[in-house]
Amino acid sequence: MLSKRGATQAEVDEWETLVREMIQVVQLKQLVPTMRTQYMRTAFQIPFDLRCHRYRISLDSNLLLISERGYDTQGGAKWFRDPDKTLADNEITLFPHAV
Repeated sequence: MLSKRGATQAEVDEWETLVREMIQVVQLKQLVPTMRTQYMRTAFQIPFDLRCHRYRISLDSNLLLISERGYDTQGGAKWFRDPDKTLADNEITLFPHAV
């Protein structure tokens, strides 16, 4: 996929090495998610300008931090909460600023 975007073989190899190292650290340290975020993203860019298509400004608002601690992940087979279960008030934190 990276080579289709014009990346060199060295860049592709470097990326694959980084991904393998990240997976290894997650598995070795048995890391699990402890927080999930939800937000509304607004993006701005200059329309129809082929020279500036790379530049984009994003603004995230209505940011929620949702606790994943202590949630039953079925032995690691599932990393997310059941969307049908109600969250307790102390499991959601509203971040009062846009980022």
